[in-house]
Amino acid sequence: MAIPLVVSPHAAHATPEPRHLVILNAVDPYVPAFITLDRALRETIEARSQAQVEFFSETLDMHRFPRELLDDDMVALLEKKYRRLKVDVVLAITPIAVDFAQRHRDDIWPGATMVVDAVSVKSLARLALEPVVSGIPYVLAFERTLDLALRLKPNTRLIAIVSGSGPCCDYLGDLKQRLQQRSQDLEARYLVDLSLEETLAAVAELPEDAIVFFTALFRDSTGRPLVPRRVLEQLAEKASAPIFGVYGSQIGYGLTAGWIVPFDVQGRATGELIARLLAAEQTCG
Repeated sequence: MAIPLVVSPHAAHATPEPRHLVILNAVDPYVPAFITLDRALRETIEARSQAQVEFFSETLDMHRFPRELLDDDMVALLEKKYRRLKVDVVLAITPIAVDFAQRHRDDIWPGATMVVDAVSVKSLARLALEPVVSGIPYVLAFERTLDLALRLKPNTRLIAIVSGSGPCCDYLGDLKQRLQQRSQDLEARYLVDLSLEETLAAVAELPEDAIVFFTALFRDSTGRPLVPRRVLEQLAEKASAPIFGVYGSQIGYGLTAGWIVPFDVQGRATGELIARLLAAEQTCG
């Protein structure tokens, strides 16, 4: 005999609603650094969060393409997309995404808690974050990396800095400041805002007493979108000088050494922070 199933109205609401997290990324989602950070972030949140978390990924890609061409269209698209979805947390990755989220959060994700990642300590002052914004900034260890480079190659007389065009983190200005504080015996040559071909040619012509400091190169002077790690591999093929940098995702792809930012560690730390925020919101709710 069939037994009718009776569901209590209280039991039907026993399972809490999932929490919604938007990951707003300003770079190409297939950049190795972001893949490493994103994987560590998601694994940590899934392991530490008491509630079910649904992830939504949005890519602005405004490092490789001019933001002034994309901003209005992105806002219109995201407003339509999230019109009927309550978002609990928006994680903005890199300063460009943080700036976008601060300007448009109330229209796209009203009421969402904002968290920032992949933002240097120096960038925080420029961004003027609201007091309620959380995040774990990192320090780009330019000074330590320069010290390391000069210890490994003490006869260095020339430091060639390679960077691209378009908006990036504030690393270039910070690096210039560090180099100005150095001994007058060191010459700084800025291979910045050149085409990729010009950059490769300039690196190939460096003297024996030079080193290369590679920051990032998402776009060259011609407007060509690029992947920094692939650029680094090309530089390593051309350069006779050792290449130094501060990003962990570049180790093994042409970078000789550096005091690095480990993106897996950064992702785990941010994941733990978001899990705590979601737990606090659930308790308050």
